[in-house]
Amino acid sequence: MVETRQLLDFIAGPESGGNYNAYYGNSLNQTVNLTGMTLGQVQDFQRDLARRTGSSAVGRYQFIQGTLRGLMADNGLTRDMVFTPHLQDMLGERLLERRGLRIARITDRDLAALQGEVFETQNRADEIGRRAGK
Repeated sequence: MVETRQLLDFIAGPESGGNYNAYYGNSLNQTVNLTGMTLGQVQDFQRDLARRTGSSAVGRYQFIQGTLRGLMADNGLTRDMVFTPHLQDMLGERLLERRGLRIARITDRDLAALQGEVFETQNRADEIGRRAGK
């Protein structure tokens, strides 16, 4: 059986390289400290990022604006809470639950099936970036 952390690590790999401060177009980011920002500041950063790049994806799991906003509403989070690694992991878990994934029931075979979808999504994002000259 796959543990929650294994699944989150699996998703984070192609999304952000595991970097909690990653954002679209900069998975190696060490300059912008997203983990030190409040959720409100992260949302403001996402708005600006989307204007510049066409994507608002941020953090270890590359949360986009609508997803982050929904997770905040569903979990009673406020704009003054800090976007820490712990909070990002919790939101990643909640997103898996929202998608109907129950960690205790995911087998290695299920994980292998997910692998194709995750990497296909990453390949599409890479292609869009190349077309945009990024």
